[in-house]
Amino acid sequence: MSSTNNLELILDKVKLLKPIDNPPESPGKQWAIPVSRINAAPSGFNVNIKIVPPILFHSVNYISIFEFSEIDQNTKYLDLYVARNKSPYRVKINKIIYNEFMSKVPPRMAEAFNIFIFKLIEAAGTIYVDDHTLKYLKTGHWREFTTTEELTKNNLGIWSRISDSGKKVCPRCKSHFWVNLVLEESKNRTICRNCESRQKGEALRKLTRGFKDYLHNRANQWIEKKMTEIQAFEKYFSGKAILDLSTEDIFKYIKSCDQPDSESMSENNRRIIIKEFFEYCFSNGLVDKNPLE
Repeated sequence: MSSTNNLELILDKVKLLKPIDNPPESPGKQWAIPVSRINAAPSGFNVNIKIVPPILFHSVNYISIFEFSEIDQNTKYLDLYVARNKSPYRVKINKIIYNEFMSKVPPRMAEAFNIFIFKLIEAAGTIYVDDHTLKYLKTGHWREFTTTEELTKNNLGIWSRISDSGKKVCPRCKSHFWVNLVLEESKNRTICRNCESRQKGEALRKLTRGFKDYLHNRANQWIEKKMTEIQAFEKYFSGKAILDLSTEDIFKYIKSCDQPDSESMSENNRRIIIKEFFEYCFSNGLVDKNPLE
């Protein structure tokens, strides 16, 4: 196997998935697409199938490494699963043209394959693996499947969970993150959740600072008490954009009695403060109307 340092870097990029208990019914023996050879292509590889364009390493979502002895005794395979494809590409490891992926090919094919896999994972950014593939990455041990049914049940049980997943690179922190390519909200995500949370937090802090300045400029009374109430309001709706709240949501909060920061405040005073907050938002063009008007 590769050095400890390389292994640690690679393991940071892999995500372990367990097969679901009741995977979809197997499509049959021809589920996997056989690949006669794999050649290098810019930022990826060719599977040498006429209708299939070069595949980017980044578009590989899940890999499975195994031995399969139903047809050829002790034949080693790699299954490559690409986003939105129903079937994986299946290649024997002796059909990978290693000298196109590395400047110096080791004399032992096992070493060459290991280098190829590590390069693939590194270029993919993040990738899903199953139990036996993770074990291979750590120890070099191959899992043997004896029948097509056994192999397909394992791999289909994982792929059915993530076949609609895809990867994007966050333009802010350059990390890779997963999106669901079917759900519009997920598909249209442009930044990772960590950066999105920071962005929302920054926007919220800017909003509350602006409201505090607004109260100061109007020589408003009870500024700190009002700010405490607005902070409790934000905390209650943590994870939701407070400027997009419905009137019903806001009144539900106003009528609540379990806010630790607002125990002594009457329902009417709470409504007045939140109405004042949305009046500030409206006057600055942040909302189309004050929902409490």
